[in-house]
Amino acid sequence: MSIATVSDKALLVAPKAPKPPAAETLVRIARQFGVNPLRQWKEMIILARGPGKLAADEYVSTGAFKAEFDMDAKKEFLGKTSSTAINEAANNRKFCATRGFVADKALYTYLLNKMGFRAAHNQAVAHTRRRLGDIPVLSGPDDIVDFLQNRAAYPLFGKPINGSGSIGSVLIRELDASSGTLKLGNGRDIDMHQFAREAVADYPEGFLFQSALRQHPELTRAVGDAVGALRILTIREKTGISVLYTLWKIPSPSAMSDNYWQDGSMIALIGADGQIEKCMTGAGPEHRALEAHPTSGVRFDEIQMPDMAQAHQLAIEAHSIFPEFGVVGWDMAMCEDGPTIIEANDNPYHVLYQVASGRGARNAEFGPRFEAVAAETKRMIGDDYATYKAREKAKMS
Repeated sequence: MSIATVSDKALLVAPKAPKPPAAETLVRIARQFGVNPLRQWKEMIILARGPGKLAADEYVSTGAFKAEFDMDAKKEFLGKTSSTAINEAANNRKFCATRGFVADKALYTYLLNKMGFRAAHNQAVAHTRRRLGDIPVLSGPDDIVDFLQNRAAYPLFGKPINGSGSIGSVLIRELDASSGTLKLGNGRDIDMHQFAREAVADYPEGFLFQSALRQHPELTRAVGDAVGALRILTIREKTGISVLYTLWKIPSPSAMSDNYWQDGSMIALIGADGQIEKCMTGAGPEHRALEAHPTSGVRFDEIQMPDMAQAHQLAIEAHSIFPEFGVVGWDMAMCEDGPTIIEANDNPYHVLYQVASGRGARNAEFGPRFEAVAAETKRMIGDDYATYKAREKAKMS
């Protein structure tokens, strides 16, 4: 996990690819946490080969180096590779034929709204070839400029149709019509023509404009008006769909979105009752707990997440549309008039849970449940194949 760098682009750029920890980082860990560099290297080798497939940079960023963890606890930490493997076993690509549909942020939120679920509202999509029924399609930079000038309802949130990690996202608060300047959520201004060209050039596969959601005023009072979405992880079990964990991704005071790799962002672990159990910021040696929000001063243990039971039920019901999925990570805004789905993730990044909780996601509680989901997916695939074979045999008789 690395931190994004400053860019002159309007759309949020990805962080640089992580590198193995530098020698000075290992020395700092040794001095600060009492784990000598030789032990760190030995553990990095063991954990990279272990079930969590924890890369060297992830060993540092997740805090798995801490002396408070014995080797069994360290092996519960997973890296991006292992996180993806868990999701692939639960959401088999051949079995979950709708993965592409769910990943399409325009179509999926449109479906949810049509089915009566509370979800983000699509205002327009920029695409050179695609048509989307009654969703307006902007075929090029000139169309985007016309939309921004004459039809957009501000504030807007823009993002690639198929993307993750908030890469390419932008919060547009308003348009200064006299200068043709867009006022962005991070305080920057950008010429709308430059923005339109950038959106088309960088994301030819499609760029989505949605109405920016307004979060619950109690949350705005505590953390500012940039929406910090909940990440609700739902899991399909034999007894039905349930919630495994809930996180709150709290944006940095200077950020437009809530992804944790942006410098100054925070992430909180939320209990089933909506109470914040802990809030963390930073990675590696800088990873630390926060008692209060750095700008507002509001204590996190005094924040009660509103409508928590309603949010969990919404995630469970939305997951039930596609029960073939074993796990789904829901990004959900807690708005004044109720929880609202932003998007669904079929490859949720379980490393975020580790950063928020300070424990590995392959722990004694979660590990068996992930394994059970994978086994159930495999069984369902077998049953479907057996049914298909029986039908083909019947045709031949």
